[in-house]
Amino acid sequence: MFIQIEHDFSLDLVNENKLNIYHLRVENRKFIYRDLIGFCEGNIIQYVFNRNVVRQANTIAEIQKLFNQARKKFREVKENNDKGAGGELGELLLYLFLESHLKAPKLLSKMEIKTTRNQYVYGADGVHLYFTKDDEGKPIYQFIIGESKIKNDILDASRIAFDSIKKTIDEIDIETCLVSGEILKEVCSKEEAEAIIQMILPSEDVSDKIAIHEKAVGIFIGYTGSYDEDIANSVWNKTLNEKIKKDIERAVSTIKNKIEDLKLKGYSFYCYFLPLNNAEEDRKDILNNIL
Repeated sequence: MFIQIEHDFSLDLVNENKLNIYHLRVENRKFIYRDLIGFCEGNIIQYVFNRNVVRQANTIAEIQKLFNQARKKFREVKENNDKGAGGELGELLLYLFLESHLKAPKLLSKMEIKTTRNQYVYGADGVHLYFTKDDEGKPIYQFIIGESKIKNDILDASRIAFDSIKKTIDEIDIETCLVSGEILKEVCSKEEAEAIIQMILPSEDVSDKIAIHEKAVGIFIGYTGSYDEDIANSVWNKTLNEKIKKDIERAVSTIKNKIEDLKLKGYSFYCYFLPLNNAEEDRKDILNNIL
């Protein structure tokens, strides 16, 4: 479904950073959304609810009930000119990439701290936990702070996403406190959960930490891929990856400047890019089909 594009782009940072470029299957020079809709639909319960709630749903009726409850968490679109319509698709896709590609389990999604269907929740689009190591093999527990943007212009999406993530990083301690021991135990062992809690809220007698914890950044950018050319479809298909890489090359330059300007060089970054046919229009239609 997601076709990954090989590349040699980098943010040129000393900390871990990964740039991941994907596109959907194509037909007659258009990206096909059918598989994307099905994949999102099959994971919407896991996105909205925590793992304990999902595990307790054992029957078809219970799963259907959860799905209906999950649908009600999304913003209801009442006007065609609603500029935020379908924006939650980016949050869902960021969750799917971090969970399935990076293997960074979700601790909290924005949906889990919503109280009403139409309420905006400011702050991170999600919080994930990622296990990695430093050069000496010492474990690092990263709390990945998520930010997603789907805009027609890839540079606009990149700039806005990084401005938002800077604000979120500065305020995320409140949300980190929501990461209770029980949530941590859903995604790691009891011992690891206790160690992480101790790192976040160390007791006075802790003199030597066996590991470190830090914040990292997860970014999803969806944008309009304008690739129409008066060439045969066979040629178009063969050159698609190179066209997409040219878009990403421009975005990487913008992102590097943003990281410099916002003083974010001390963070790891995990970025995901996905072109769409008409990003701001299609995100609404895709989300409506999922729901």
